[in-house]
Amino acid sequence: MTDTTERQAAADQPRRSIDREAQKRSHAEVRALLDELIDAFPDCFKPHGAKDQPPLVIGVEADILLRRPHIAPDRLSRALQVYTTGPEYYRSLIAGLPRVDLDGVVRTVVTSDEIQQAEKLLAEFESKARSRKVAASEGHAVLAALVVSFPACFKPRDARGRPAVAIGIHAEILERRPDLDLARVRKALWLYVTSLDYLRGMTAGAPRVNLEGMVTQTVTESEATNAKHRLAFLRDRMKAARVAAQEKARRENGAPRVDASTPSKPTVAGPL
Repeated sequence: MTDTTERQAAADQPRRSIDREAQKRSHAEVRALLDELIDAFPDCFKPHGAKDQPPLVIGVEADILLRRPHIAPDRLSRALQVYTTGPEYYRSLIAGLPRVDLDGVVRTVVTSDEIQQAEKLLAEFESKARSRKVAASEGHAVLAALVVSFPACFKPRDARGRPAVAIGIHAEILERRPDLDLARVRKALWLYVTSLDYLRGMTAGAPRVNLEGMVTQTVTESEATNAKHRLAFLRDRMKAARVAAQEKARRENGAPRVDASTPSKPTVAGPL
């Protein structure tokens, strides 16, 4: 990361914090609405990641609004866009599964043009996924090399007490390790500075160290605030992933939904 990168990040933090909160609310609303549709129309909508998701009949949005008038049209449009742009949905189109209505009744067939479009979209999705996987793998490999080369600065994964690295440390790395390129170093640094243990140590006044472990700078108030927001975002995302996994398991097991917002009844102690 460069001086400009971190300073710009700090300057953009208020706007990005607002954008992030809006994105989180929007994502939560979409997931909640999809959960509602899956429960209300189980013969039409399937859980996230389920195989053989039947393609939706054209015009299903109007049918949903007719039977669930409390749903806002714009929210429904966003939810349907998310539902119909997943890899499993694309695979169902490619397999030529028939389009069904809300009751699971077959209404139309998928056309050859729709199959070709789904094949194209799935190929693009998988290509991007592979690229992200390769980039992450390369970043982790470079990060492992940095841990070995500069142990006073970079600590192993999940190690506690990771010190904040000096602003502009990428230039120092490239000077000492000319075998590495800027893109891979940036990726490695991003993985490092967005880890939970690193963010926990980003408190105002905490030292920033160079490759030799010498303190050259300190973490500013704005940088600490930025790290705090990022840490909260990661924790929320991890929590959402756990809830989604639990909900998926619930549906697969046929268990009733448990509303976490509803307080449980207090336990009454029996006679001693």
